[in-house]
Amino acid sequence: MNVPEVISQSEESWLYIILFGVFFLTCTRVKGNFKFAGALLRDIVGVRERENMFDVTMRETSLILFAMLLSACSMGVLLSKGVGLCSGFVLPSAGLALPSAGVEGLLMPALVCMAIAVAYMGVMWVSYYFVGNVFSDSLHAGLWVRGFTSSMAFGSMVFFPLALVALTYPEYAGITAILGLFMLILVKIVFIVKGFRIFFTESSLWVVFLYYLCSLEIIPLSISFGLACCLLS
Repeated sequence: MNVPEVISQSEESWLYIILFGVFFLTCTRVKGNFKFAGALLRDIVGVRERENMFDVTMRETSLILFAMLLSACSMGVLLSKGVGLCSGFVLPSAGLALPSAGVEGLLMPALVCMAIAVAYMGVMWVSYYFVGNVFSDSLHAGLWVRGFTSSMAFGSMVFFPLALVALTYPEYAGITAILGLFMLILVKIVFIVKGFRIFFTESSLWVVFLYYLCSLEIIPLSISFGLACCLLS
């Protein structure tokens, strides 16, 4: 076994440690919160305020935060694989090239993409809360934000296994990245539908809704992917 292979396996081991570490922390908060799973699903698709909407324990809040962190770390792994596929095959076949920042190996690209995913979730949380208060009040803005956090937390149940498959079977990395993208699109569609049901009650607001789609859903994702490509390619 040569030195590059040893380094590659060592970096891969660190990624496993990070993913399973966050997964373990999430599991420690699941205990005693199985009823909260139903409330999580209601937050994803429902638009009615729960009677105990303000009765959220620290355990439940930490569960959502750890599950979102697990989603971000898993999405980071999938994003790094997707960027590698794009820069190694798609762009060269199209005659395109991106500047290189010299980020090599397995660990650093994944960590960079994890940081991008965490930053994306943080920025979107602030953006949704701000826009929600502009269009309505803090009550409905909070309902909208809970839909976002719950959907990202729920997505960890798909993103995490896909990230493990991408690490364990590199030959399927492209497929797992595509499946992760489809899952993200599905989560976004459900969240967009919920936002539409909360805020857009008049037909005259369709134009505003289109602006919302471009500014809050399409542009941030495009910037995140473009940033990852520029840093890793």
